[in-house]
Amino acid sequence: MLLIRLVAATLILCAAGGPQAVPPVSATIKYFLRDELQHRWCGYSSEKRWTSRIEAADPEMMGSLQYDHGHISQICIRQLNSTGDWVLDDQYEVSQKGEIVKLFRVVGYLSEDALKRESYEIQDGRATRKTRSVISMTTQEILPSPSPLDEVGSWQIFTRTKDLPFVALIERFRSSGVNEPELCVPF
Repeated sequence: MLLIRLVAATLILCAAGGPQAVPPVSATIKYFLRDELQHRWCGYSSEKRWTSRIEAADPEMMGSLQYDHGHISQICIRQLNSTGDWVLDDQYEVSQKGEIVKLFRVVGYLSEDALKRESYEIQDGRATRKTRSVISMTTQEILPSPSPLDEVGSWQIFTRTKDLPFVALIERFRSSGVNEPELCVPF
């Protein structure tokens, strides 16, 4: 299971070829995880430090925040279940006003050998699905719809940054500066 988490940590949608895989030169990236053992959200300036904490904390939720000119421009969240049956990657685009405007979602159903991709536009606190496809992870063939995968899980779509479960960590980054090597807040 730990191996799956380590691989998962390095393959977050944003870093693994998501719609905005290459951050702008002016971007700063912060990494975060939910430390279940110590009941806190922790953020890191260094990907190396973050990866080492993943080994120790064994989180079910982790990700990254991309700052461009001091404002969050992208939020990537990876969620895993404890049995390793599925992996959920969300990539949120954030406007210069701080509003979430798009979501690119990839759900890997490992036991079903299926990958579901969806995109959403977000406006006025509502998400509207724009695209959806399901493919086999091994053959890359399109799977027919409707898919039994829709019955497996329903994951929250965050439509406002203030609703993110780690918003206190974001506020802490903002108040203490983005150059702190490690920041943690209780949940």
